Amino acid sequence: MTEATESGRPVPRRRWWRWLAAAFLALVAILGAALLIVDTDIGHRYVANRVGAIRAANGLRFTIGRIDGSLYGDTRLTDLRVYDLDGLVFQAPRVALDWSPIRWFSNRLEIRRLAIDRATLFHVPRTRPSKRRTPILPDFDIRIGRLTVGRLLLDPRVLGTARVARLDGRADIRSGRALVDVNALVAGSDRLKLRIDAEPARDRFDLDVAARGAANGVLARMIGARSNVALVITGDGRWARWTGRAQGNVGASRAVDLALSQASGRYTLSGTLAPRGCSADGSRRSRRRGFWSMAPRRSSNADSTGGCRCGRRPSRSTRQVSSISARTRFATSA
Repeated sequence: MTEATESGRPVPRRRWWRWLAAAFLALVAILGAALLIVDTDIGHRYVANRVGAIRAANGLRFTIGRIDGSLYGDTRLTDLRVYDLDGLVFQAPRVALDWSPIRWFSNRLEIRRLAIDRATLFHVPRTRPSKRRTPILPDFDIRIGRLTVGRLLLDPRVLGTARVARLDGRADIRSGRALVDVNALVAGSDRLKLRIDAEPARDRFDLDVAARGAANGVLARMIGARSNVALVITGDGRWARWTGRAQGNVGASRAVDLALSQASGRYTLSGTLAPRGCSADGSRRSRRRGFWSMAPRRSSNADSTGGCRCGRRPSRSTRQVSSISARTRFATSA
């Protein structure tokens, strides 16, 4: 159809639709070309340079020697390095990453496989403390189908002597679901097996922890102990009702003996605990020879009640835990 102008010549009606469609197609073509260019050698180098230019607020920075494969799926990183406030802290010559970056637009980090055949940890990481309170977990979904570190060399600066560790795990953390499964081994000192599986919609809850460490190992250093350490958490039940027990030793002394329960997101514990400054029988110990301290914390997402006592004098970092309870909010997806 046409319409006449003042000069009488016919003009196609709604010609502007053609211009709009042409502009849209041109924009799509430009975006498609940009996406294709990013996944070339030149684009890979640009991405690596941009990663190296990032300076995190906590003092960490990352560098990548080379990127091969595809940025949109099977990605291979060469010479991945992590720096903290004290310099080079972690280095991996090769990293294989099979992921789906498109899922990021739906607020989801999707990693099907992250494999590191060998790497080196040069020292205990030191970062700049944050002045803001931030949640432990990020506000987006995380799924890691498989994480493996075949050989992690711990530099003597980490434990005082060189050690070799390996790691195997997976994680699925999202609305209505929390799964963490980790197996770690430090040759000659430590072994850790941890599994958390909670899914209220299917009435599923499972918590199992088995950890052992030598006096000169990672676990003992984390809690400031100078003896062998061991912790076992077991239980049975479902999301609606779960009961378990946590028992831990430092040397020959029972440092932790707690009864645990979980009922639809409400966790409680009671029993005995040997904090810093107390031995397992309730007598006072030197702080330098103590185990660790524990005190309930109040926050907007949990309320803690109860108290503890060490010897005959009650305090907030006590040995006898009469009752501590906390309520967690576990949202389920529609």
